[in-house]
Amino acid sequence: MSSKEIGDDLDVRAIYKNKFLVGEDLDGKDHTCTIERVALQQMPGEDGEMETKLKLRLSGLPKPLVLGKKEAHKCGRLMGTACARDWVGGVITLYPFRGKFFGVMQVVPRLRSEATKPPTAPAAG
Repeated sequence: MSSKEIGDDLDVRAIYKNKFLVGEDLDGKDHTCTIERVALQQMPGEDGEMETKLKLRLSGLPKPLVLGKKEAHKCGRLMGTACARDWVGGVITLYPFRGKFFGVMQVVPRLRSEATKPPTAPAAG
């Protein structure tokens, strides 16, 4: 097994890969995506305690997006329902936002205020 020396291309993002979407994954531009799937994800919160969050699988993006409380509520407003299972098929736009999170300046994915609600299922009959 070989090791790399300091001075080699040692990109921290390549070494410590995020399994969820982060702001850097957006390459500095907006991404309009269809919500393909919604699931629950357990993650450590700011205080270290485990929290349940919503995880979205989005078309055209390589990793799922985990929503914090603020973005989850915003997505619900954009989709016209607080029931996350009904968001599948909806279209959202993400953009990279720079702010302070967990005490550190970071770039994170945020939802634009425009979206297309998912199509409603036809009435049974």
